[in-house]
Amino acid sequence: MKTVFPNPNYPSGSRRNCSIVQVLNKSCDHKNPIIAGRLIEWKVPEKSFWAGQLRDECAALFFRTDENTTHSNFDSLERLRAGDIVEVALEQTGNSFKAKQIRRLAPAQISPGEIRNQSANWVKAVFSEEQKNLFIRRSQIIRQIRRFFLEQGFLEIDAPALVRYPGQEPHLTPFVTSYRTADGAEIPLYLQTSPEFSMKKLLASGLEKIFYLGHSFRREPVSNLHQPEFLMLEWYRAYEDYTSLMRDCEQLLRELAGYLFGCEKISFGDLVIDLSRPFERLTVADALQNYAGLNFNEIRDDPLKFVQAARQKGYTNVDDSWKWDDLFFEIFLNEIEPKLGKSIPTFLIEYPASMGALAHRKKENPDFTERFELYLAGVELANAFTELNDPEEQYGRFLGDRAVRRAAGKEPFPIDPGFMEALKIGVPPAAGIALGVERLLAILSNQAAIRRIQYFHF
Repeated sequence: MKTVFPNPNYPSGSRRNCSIVQVLNKSCDHKNPIIAGRLIEWKVPEKSFWAGQLRDECAALFFRTDENTTHSNFDSLERLRAGDIVEVALEQTGNSFKAKQIRRLAPAQISPGEIRNQSANWVKAVFSEEQKNLFIRRSQIIRQIRRFFLEQGFLEIDAPALVRYPGQEPHLTPFVTSYRTADGAEIPLYLQTSPEFSMKKLLASGLEKIFYLGHSFRREPVSNLHQPEFLMLEWYRAYEDYTSLMRDCEQLLRELAGYLFGCEKISFGDLVIDLSRPFERLTVADALQNYAGLNFNEIRDDPLKFVQAARQKGYTNVDDSWKWDDLFFEIFLNEIEPKLGKSIPTFLIEYPASMGALAHRKKENPDFTERFELYLAGVELANAFTELNDPEEQYGRFLGDRAVRRAAGKEPFPIDPGFMEALKIGVPPAAGIALGVERLLAILSNQAAIRRIQYFHF
Protein backbone atom coordinates (compact mmCIF):
# COMPACT_ATOMS: atom_id res chain seq x y z
CA MET A 1 0.00 0.00 0.00
CA LYS A 2 1.31 3.43 -0.94
CA THR A 3 2.04 5.71 2.00
CA VAL A 4 0.16 9.00 1.84
CA PHE A 5 1.88 11.77 3.76
CA PRO A 6 -0.12 14.69 5.19
CA ASN A 7 -0.08 17.95 3.28
CA PRO A 8 2.67 20.12 4.86
CA ASN A 9 0.50 23.19 4.26
CA TYR A 10 -1.82 21.90 6.99
CA PRO A 11 0.26 20.93 10.05
CA SER A 12 -1.58 19.04 12.76
CA GLY A 13 -0.89 21.45 15.61
CA SER A 14 0.58 24.74 16.71
CA ARG A 15 3.36 25.72 19.08
CA ARG A 16 1.45 28.79 20.29
CA ASN A 17 2.27 29.53 23.92
CA CYS A 18 0.75 33.03 24.37
CA SER A 19 -2.26 34.99 23.30
CA ILE A 20 -1.81 38.39 21.69
CA VAL A 21 -3.37 40.03 24.74
CA GLN A 22 -0.75 38.38 26.96
CA VAL A 23 2.03 39.64 24.71
CA LEU A 24 0.65 43.19 24.63
CA ASN A 25 0.12 43.19 28.41
CA LYS A 26 3.58 41.66 28.98
CA SER A 27 1.97 38.85 30.95
CA CYS A 28 3.24 35.98 28.82
CA ASP A 29 5.19 33.45 30.91
CA HIS A 30 7.46 32.45 28.03
CA LYS A 31 10.71 34.21 27.14
CA ASN A 32 10.17 33.28 23.50
CA PRO A 33 6.50 34.03 22.80
CA ILE A 34 4.78 32.32 19.90
CA ILE A 35 1.41 33.68 18.84
CA ALA A 36 -1.04 32.39 16.25
CA GLY A 37 -4.02 33.73 14.34
CA ARG A 38 -5.04 35.13 10.98
CA LEU A 39 -2.96 37.53 8.90
CA ILE A 40 -5.22 40.53 8.44
CA GLU A 41 -2.57 42.49 6.56
CA TRP A 42 0.60 41.42 4.75
CA LYS A 43 2.61 43.88 2.70
CA VAL A 44 6.04 45.34 1.92
CA PRO A 45 6.12 48.82 3.50
CA GLU A 46 9.77 49.70 2.95
CA LYS A 47 13.29 48.35 2.45
CA SER A 48 11.85 45.10 1.06
CA PHE A 49 10.94 43.90 4.55
CA TRP A 50 7.45 42.53 5.10
CA ALA A 51 5.02 43.80 7.72
CA GLY A 52 1.85 42.14 8.92
CA GLN A 53 -1.05 42.40 11.29
CA LEU A 54 -2.01 39.20 13.09
CA ARG A 55 -5.34 38.80 14.87
CA ASP A 56 -6.51 36.10 17.24
CA GLU A 57 -9.85 35.91 19.02
CA CYS A 58 -9.34 38.90 21.30
CA ALA A 59 -6.70 41.26 19.88
CA ALA A 60 -4.45 42.23 16.98
CA LEU A 61 -0.71 42.85 16.78
CA PHE A 62 1.52 44.49 14.15
CA PHE A 63 4.92 42.94 13.44
CA ARG A 64 7.66 43.23 10.83
CA THR A 65 10.27 40.96 9.35
CA ASP A 66 13.96 41.49 8.59
CA GLU A 67 16.74 39.61 6.83
CA ASN A 68 16.97 37.20 9.78
CA THR A 69 13.32 36.15 9.73
CA THR A 70 12.98 32.49 8.83
CA HIS A 71 10.00 30.58 7.56
CA SER A 72 8.93 26.96 7.45
CA ASN A 73 6.62 24.75 5.36
CA PHE A 74 6.38 27.28 2.50
CA ASP A 75 8.84 28.59 -0.08
CA SER A 76 9.24 32.24 0.88
CA LEU A 77 7.63 35.14 2.70
CA GLU A 78 6.28 36.25 -0.68
CA ARG A 79 4.08 33.14 -0.68
CA LEU A 80 2.13 34.35 2.36
CA ARG A 81 -1.08 36.29 1.80
CA ALA A 82 -3.63 38.17 3.86
CA GLY A 83 -6.10 35.64 5.19
CA ASP A 84 -3.56 32.89 5.93
CA ILE A 85 -3.55 31.40 9.42
CA VAL A 86 0.00 31.46 10.77
CA GLU A 87 2.04 31.23 13.93
CA VAL A 88 4.75 33.77 14.60
CA ALA A 89 7.69 33.50 16.96
CA LEU A 90 8.22 37.04 18.25
CA GLU A 91 11.04 39.18 19.44
CA GLN A 92 10.07 42.43 21.16
CA THR A 93 12.09 45.63 21.05
CA GLY A 94 10.43 48.41 23.02
CA ASN A 95 6.90 48.63 21.73
CA SER A 96 7.62 47.00 18.38
CA PHE A 97 7.63 43.33 17.44
CA LYS A 98 9.81 41.45 14.99
CA ALA A 99 9.05 38.01 13.60
CA LYS A 100 11.88 35.57 14.19
CA GLN A 101 10.05 32.75 12.44
CA ILE A 102 6.73 32.39 10.63
CA ARG A 103 4.97 29.08 10.04
CA ARG A 104 1.80 28.80 8.00
CA LEU A 105 -0.90 26.68 9.65
CA ALA A 106 -3.62 26.95 7.02
CA PRO A 107 -3.46 28.85 3.72
CA ALA A 108 -6.41 31.02 2.70
CA GLN A 109 -7.73 29.97 -0.70
CA ILE A 110 -10.31 32.76 -0.87
CA SER A 111 -9.18 36.38 -1.16
CA PRO A 112 -9.96 38.94 1.57
CA GLY A 113 -12.10 40.88 -0.91
CA GLU A 114 -14.26 37.83 -1.62
CA ILE A 115 -14.57 37.10 2.10
CA ARG A 116 -15.62 40.66 2.93
CA ASN A 117 -18.39 40.49 0.32
CA GLN A 118 -19.99 37.42 1.87
CA SER A 119 -23.36 37.85 3.62
CA ALA A 120 -22.95 35.11 6.24
CA ASN A 121 -22.03 36.59 9.62
CA TRP A 122 -19.49 33.90 10.46
CA VAL A 123 -17.65 34.73 7.23
CA LYS A 124 -17.83 38.47 7.88
CA ALA A 125 -16.23 37.90 11.27
CA VAL A 126 -13.03 36.65 9.56
CA PHE A 127 -12.01 40.26 8.89
CA SER A 128 -14.67 42.31 10.69
CA GLU A 129 -13.75 43.13 14.27
CA GLU A 130 -17.24 44.59 14.73
CA GLN A 131 -18.93 41.32 13.75
CA LYS A 132 -16.64 39.28 15.96
CA ASN A 133 -17.34 41.61 18.89
CA LEU A 134 -21.09 41.10 18.32
CA PHE A 135 -20.51 37.35 18.62
CA ILE A 136 -18.59 37.84 21.85
CA ARG A 137 -21.23 40.18 23.28
CA ARG A 138 -23.93 37.65 22.40
CA SER A 139 -22.13 34.99 24.42
CA GLN A 140 -21.56 37.36 27.34
CA ILE A 141 -25.23 38.39 27.53
CA ILE A 142 -26.45 34.79 27.33
CA ARG A 143 -24.08 33.87 30.15
CA GLN A 144 -25.40 36.76 32.27
CA ILE A 145 -29.02 35.75 31.63
CA ARG A 146 -28.29 32.21 32.76
CA ARG A 147 -26.43 33.49 35.83
CA PHE A 148 -29.39 35.77 36.73
CA PHE A 149 -31.77 32.83 37.01
CA LEU A 150 -29.38 30.36 38.59
CA GLU A 151 -28.51 32.84 41.35
CA GLN A 152 -32.24 33.17 42.14
CA GLY A 153 -32.56 29.44 42.63
CA PHE A 154 -34.20 28.57 39.31
CA LEU A 155 -33.64 25.13 37.83
CA GLU A 156 -32.64 25.11 34.16
CA ILE A 157 -34.60 22.52 32.19
CA ASP A 158 -33.96 20.97 28.80
CA ALA A 159 -37.18 20.83 26.75
CA PRO A 160 -37.46 18.59 23.67
CA ALA A 161 -37.18 20.16 20.22
CA LEU A 162 -39.32 17.48 18.57
CA VAL A 163 -42.89 17.15 19.86
CA ARG A 164 -45.97 15.15 18.90
CA TYR A 165 -48.39 18.00 19.59
CA PRO A 166 -47.64 21.63 18.70
CA GLY A 167 -49.55 24.51 20.22
CA GLN A 168 -52.93 25.64 18.97
CA GLU A 169 -52.11 29.34 18.52
CA PRO A 170 -53.96 30.47 15.37
CA HIS A 171 -51.12 32.75 14.23
CA LEU A 172 -48.25 30.24 14.56
CA THR A 173 -47.14 27.66 12.00
CA PRO A 174 -44.72 24.93 13.09
CA PHE A 175 -42.18 23.03 11.00
CA VAL A 176 -43.38 19.50 10.26
CA THR A 177 -41.39 16.30 9.99
CA SER A 178 -42.08 12.65 10.79
CA TYR A 179 -40.69 9.56 12.46
CA ARG A 180 -40.88 6.06 11.03
CA THR A 181 -41.43 3.34 13.61
CA ALA A 182 -39.93 -0.15 13.45
CA ASP A 183 -43.15 -1.49 11.91
CA GLY A 184 -43.11 1.21 9.19
CA ALA A 185 -45.74 3.56 10.57
CA GLU A 186 -45.19 7.29 9.98
CA ILE A 187 -45.73 9.46 13.06
CA PRO A 188 -45.95 13.22 12.44
CA LEU A 189 -43.61 15.34 14.55
CA TYR A 190 -43.15 19.08 14.91
CA LEU A 191 -40.33 21.38 15.90
CA GLN A 192 -41.61 23.09 19.03
CA THR A 193 -42.68 26.72 18.66
CA SER A 194 -42.32 27.12 22.44
CA PRO A 195 -41.35 24.82 25.33
CA GLU A 196 -44.51 25.95 27.18
CA PHE A 197 -46.36 22.62 27.35
CA SER A 198 -43.23 20.76 28.46
CA MET A 199 -42.56 23.27 31.21
CA LYS A 200 -46.12 23.20 32.54
CA LYS A 201 -45.93 19.41 32.73
CA LEU A 202 -42.88 19.88 34.94
CA LEU A 203 -44.85 22.31 37.13
CA ALA A 204 -47.35 19.49 37.63
CA SER A 205 -44.47 17.17 38.57
CA GLY A 206 -43.55 19.46 41.47
CA LEU A 207 -40.84 21.75 40.09
CA GLU A 208 -41.57 25.34 41.13
CA LYS A 209 -38.99 27.73 39.65
CA ILE A 210 -37.78 26.66 36.22
CA PHE A 211 -36.31 28.31 33.13
CA TYR A 212 -35.43 27.28 29.59
CA LEU A 213 -32.81 28.99 27.43
CA GLY A 214 -32.69 27.32 24.06
CA HIS A 215 -33.90 27.26 20.49
CA SER A 216 -37.47 27.40 19.22
CA PHE A 217 -38.78 27.24 15.66
CA ARG A 218 -41.57 29.03 13.81
CA ARG A 219 -42.38 28.84 10.13
CA GLU A 220 -42.85 32.54 9.54
CA PRO A 221 -41.32 34.97 7.01
CA VAL A 222 -37.81 36.20 7.74
CA SER A 223 -37.70 39.82 8.85
CA ASN A 224 -35.61 42.16 10.99
CA LEU A 225 -37.38 40.74 14.06
CA HIS A 226 -37.83 37.09 13.08
CA GLN A 227 -35.74 34.14 12.02
CA PRO A 228 -37.20 30.61 11.60
CA GLU A 229 -34.87 29.37 14.35
CA PHE A 230 -34.30 31.65 17.31
CA LEU A 231 -33.22 31.69 20.93
CA MET A 232 -36.07 31.61 23.45
CA LEU A 233 -36.04 32.30 27.17
CA GLU A 234 -39.00 31.03 29.18
CA TRP A 235 -39.38 30.94 32.94
CA TYR A 236 -42.12 29.94 35.37
CA ARG A 237 -42.85 30.68 39.01
CA ALA A 238 -45.27 28.39 40.82
CA TYR A 239 -47.56 29.94 43.46
CA GLU A 240 -47.06 33.44 42.04
CA ASP A 241 -48.84 35.63 39.48
CA TYR A 242 -47.79 37.77 36.54
CA THR A 243 -46.80 40.74 38.69
CA SER A 244 -43.81 38.68 39.88
CA LEU A 245 -42.72 38.35 36.26
CA MET A 246 -42.87 42.11 35.83
CA ARG A 247 -40.41 42.46 38.69
CA ASP A 248 -38.19 39.80 37.10
CA CYS A 249 -38.17 41.69 33.79
CA GLU A 250 -37.26 44.98 35.43
CA GLN A 251 -34.47 43.40 37.44
CA LEU A 252 -33.10 41.36 34.51
CA LEU A 253 -32.90 44.34 32.14
CA ARG A 254 -31.30 46.56 34.79
CA GLU A 255 -28.67 43.93 35.59
CA LEU A 256 -27.83 43.38 31.92
CA ALA A 257 -27.53 47.13 31.29
CA GLY A 258 -25.35 47.51 34.36
CA TYR A 259 -23.10 44.66 33.22
CA LEU A 260 -22.75 46.00 29.69
CA PHE A 261 -22.85 49.77 30.13
CA GLY A 262 -22.26 50.42 33.83
CA CYS A 263 -25.61 52.23 34.16
CA GLU A 264 -29.36 51.62 33.98
CA LYS A 265 -29.82 53.07 30.51
CA ILE A 266 -29.87 51.59 27.01
CA SER A 267 -28.98 53.51 23.84
CA PHE A 268 -30.71 52.21 20.74
CA GLY A 269 -30.50 54.27 17.57
CA ASP A 270 -31.62 57.76 18.55
CA LEU A 271 -33.33 56.51 21.71
CA VAL A 272 -32.05 56.54 25.28
CA ILE A 273 -34.25 54.20 27.32
CA ASP A 274 -34.28 54.71 31.10
CA LEU A 275 -34.44 51.47 33.09
CA SER A 276 -34.04 53.08 36.51
CA ARG A 277 -37.68 54.15 36.82
CA PRO A 278 -40.61 51.73 37.25
CA PHE A 279 -41.60 50.44 33.83
CA GLU A 280 -44.76 51.90 32.31
CA ARG A 281 -47.97 49.89 32.81
CA LEU A 282 -50.39 50.64 29.97
CA THR A 283 -53.74 48.92 29.43
CA VAL A 284 -54.79 47.75 25.98
CA ALA A 285 -57.78 50.13 26.20
CA ASP A 286 -55.56 53.12 27.01
CA ALA A 287 -53.12 52.19 24.22
CA LEU A 288 -55.97 52.17 21.70
CA GLN A 289 -57.18 55.54 22.94
CA ASN A 290 -53.79 57.23 23.32
CA TYR A 291 -52.14 56.11 20.10
CA ALA A 292 -55.01 55.25 17.71
CA GLY A 293 -57.78 57.52 18.99
CA LEU A 294 -60.21 54.60 19.42
CA ASN A 295 -62.57 54.13 22.35
CA PHE A 296 -62.21 50.51 23.42
CA ASN A 297 -65.63 50.35 25.12
CA GLU A 298 -67.35 51.51 21.93
CA ILE A 299 -65.80 48.82 19.72
CA ARG A 300 -65.13 45.92 22.10
CA ASP A 301 -68.35 43.99 21.40
CA ASP A 302 -69.13 45.23 17.90
CA PRO A 303 -66.78 44.11 15.10
CA LEU A 304 -68.83 46.04 12.52
CA LYS A 305 -68.33 49.27 14.44
CA PHE A 306 -64.62 48.41 14.65
CA VAL A 307 -64.55 47.87 10.86
CA GLN A 308 -66.19 51.25 10.33
CA ALA A 309 -63.71 52.98 12.65
CA ALA A 310 -60.78 51.28 10.90
CA ARG A 311 -61.98 52.32 7.45
CA GLN A 312 -62.41 55.89 8.66
CA LYS A 313 -58.76 55.78 9.68
CA GLY A 314 -57.77 54.78 6.14
CA TYR A 315 -57.64 50.99 6.42
CA THR A 316 -59.46 50.38 3.15
CA ASN A 317 -58.30 46.76 3.08
CA VAL A 318 -60.62 45.72 5.94
CA ASP A 319 -64.19 44.60 5.39
CA ASP A 320 -67.14 43.17 7.33
CA SER A 321 -65.63 39.67 7.29
CA TRP A 322 -62.73 40.69 9.54
CA LYS A 323 -62.77 39.36 13.10
CA TRP A 324 -62.24 41.66 16.08
CA ASP A 325 -58.78 40.30 16.92
CA ASP A 326 -57.60 40.71 13.31
CA LEU A 327 -58.81 44.30 13.25
CA PHE A 328 -57.03 44.98 16.51
CA PHE A 329 -53.70 43.64 15.27
CA GLU A 330 -53.98 45.53 11.97
CA ILE A 331 -54.21 48.83 13.85
CA PHE A 332 -51.97 47.80 16.74
CA LEU A 333 -49.00 46.79 14.58
CA ASN A 334 -49.18 49.98 12.52
CA GLU A 335 -50.12 52.69 15.01
CA ILE A 336 -49.43 51.47 18.55
CA GLU A 337 -46.57 48.97 18.78
CA PRO A 338 -43.92 51.23 17.15
CA LYS A 339 -44.55 53.87 19.85
CA LEU A 340 -44.24 51.64 22.93
CA GLY A 341 -41.19 51.49 25.18
CA LYS A 342 -39.42 54.48 23.65
CA SER A 343 -38.33 56.37 26.79
CA ILE A 344 -38.98 53.66 29.38
CA PRO A 345 -39.99 50.02 28.80
CA THR A 346 -43.74 49.40 28.61
CA PHE A 347 -45.83 46.57 30.05
CA LEU A 348 -48.99 46.35 27.93
CA ILE A 349 -51.61 44.86 30.28
CA GLU A 350 -55.29 43.87 30.57
CA TYR A 351 -55.81 42.01 27.32
CA PRO A 352 -59.41 41.07 26.45
CA ALA A 353 -60.30 37.47 27.29
CA SER A 354 -60.60 36.67 23.56
CA MET A 355 -56.86 37.38 23.29
CA GLY A 356 -55.94 35.60 26.51
CA ALA A 357 -54.52 32.42 24.96
CA LEU A 358 -53.41 30.39 28.00
CA ALA A 359 -53.86 33.23 30.51
CA HIS A 360 -56.00 33.26 33.66
CA ARG A 361 -59.00 35.60 33.68
CA LYS A 362 -58.90 38.53 36.07
CA LYS A 363 -61.02 37.72 39.13
CA GLU A 364 -62.39 41.26 39.49
CA ASN A 365 -63.13 41.60 35.76
CA PRO A 366 -63.30 38.25 33.91
CA ASP A 367 -63.65 39.97 30.53
CA PHE A 368 -59.90 40.59 30.76
CA THR A 369 -56.91 38.35 31.46
CA GLU A 370 -53.80 38.51 33.61
CA ARG A 371 -51.50 38.91 30.65
CA PHE A 372 -48.83 41.42 29.66
CA GLU A 373 -46.43 42.00 26.83
CA LEU A 374 -43.14 43.82 27.37
CA TYR A 375 -42.10 46.42 24.81
CA LEU A 376 -38.70 48.00 24.38
CA ALA A 377 -37.88 50.51 21.64
CA GLY A 378 -41.11 49.68 19.80
CA VAL A 379 -40.31 45.96 19.80
CA GLU A 380 -42.32 43.22 21.49
CA LEU A 381 -39.82 41.54 23.75
CA ALA A 382 -41.88 39.19 25.94
CA ASN A 383 -45.34 37.72 26.47
CA ALA A 384 -46.46 36.67 29.95
CA PHE A 385 -49.47 35.19 31.76
CA THR A 386 -50.80 34.17 35.06
CA GLU A 387 -51.27 30.65 33.75
CA LEU A 388 -54.69 29.13 33.20
CA ASN A 389 -54.78 25.83 35.10
CA ASP A 390 -58.49 24.93 34.82
CA PRO A 391 -58.59 21.90 32.46
CA GLU A 392 -62.20 22.44 31.36
CA GLU A 393 -61.72 26.09 30.45
CA GLN A 394 -58.39 25.31 28.79
CA TYR A 395 -59.97 22.55 26.70
CA GLY A 396 -62.71 24.95 25.60
CA ARG A 397 -60.13 27.54 24.55
CA PHE A 398 -58.24 24.90 22.57
CA LEU A 399 -61.43 24.00 20.72
CA GLY A 400 -61.95 27.68 19.95
CA ASP A 401 -58.39 28.01 18.63
CA ARG A 402 -58.85 24.92 16.48
CA ALA A 403 -61.99 26.47 14.97
CA VAL A 404 -60.09 29.68 14.20
CA ARG A 405 -57.28 27.73 12.54
CA ARG A 406 -59.77 25.74 10.48
CA ALA A 407 -61.59 28.91 9.37
CA ALA A 408 -58.25 30.42 8.30
CA GLY A 409 -57.42 27.38 6.20
CA LYS A 410 -54.76 26.15 8.63
CA GLU A 411 -54.37 22.64 10.00
CA PRO A 412 -56.10 22.19 13.40
CA PHE A 413 -53.60 20.14 15.38
CA PRO A 414 -54.57 17.43 17.87
CA ILE A 415 -54.74 18.62 21.48
CA ASP A 416 -51.80 17.42 23.55
CA PRO A 417 -53.22 14.66 25.81
CA GLY A 418 -50.17 14.85 28.08
CA PHE A 419 -50.77 18.54 28.70
CA MET A 420 -54.43 17.93 29.47
CA GLU A 421 -53.37 15.12 31.82
CA ALA A 422 -51.00 17.54 33.59
CA LEU A 423 -53.88 19.97 34.13
CA LYS A 424 -56.06 17.16 35.50
CA ILE A 425 -53.27 15.96 37.81
CA GLY A 426 -53.07 19.56 38.96
CA VAL A 427 -50.81 22.43 37.88
CA PRO A 428 -50.33 24.85 40.78
CA PRO A 429 -51.16 28.54 40.39
CA ALA A 430 -48.22 29.85 38.38
CA ALA A 431 -46.95 32.61 36.14
CA GLY A 432 -44.96 32.06 32.96
CA ILE A 433 -43.25 34.21 30.36
CA ALA A 434 -41.56 33.81 26.98
CA LEU A 435 -38.87 36.33 26.00
CA GLY A 436 -37.24 36.58 22.57
CA VAL A 437 -33.54 36.58 23.40
CA GLU A 438 -32.43 37.53 19.88
CA ARG A 439 -34.55 40.68 20.00
CA LEU A 440 -33.09 41.60 23.37
CA LEU A 441 -29.56 40.90 22.11
CA ALA A 442 -30.13 43.13 19.08
CA ILE A 443 -31.37 46.05 21.18
CA LEU A 444 -28.54 45.70 23.69
CA SER A 445 -26.09 45.65 20.76
CA ASN A 446 -27.76 48.62 19.02
CA GLN A 447 -28.67 46.56 15.96
CA ALA A 448 -31.94 46.95 14.06
CA ALA A 449 -31.99 43.37 12.71
CA ILE A 450 -31.63 40.24 14.81
CA ARG A 451 -29.66 38.48 12.06
CA ARG A 452 -26.73 40.81 12.84
CA ILE A 453 -26.20 39.17 16.22
CA GLN A 454 -26.69 35.56 15.11
CA TYR A 455 -23.78 33.30 14.25
CA PHE A 456 -25.87 31.70 11.52
CA HIS A 457 -28.99 33.20 9.96
CA PHE A 458 -31.38 32.67 7.09
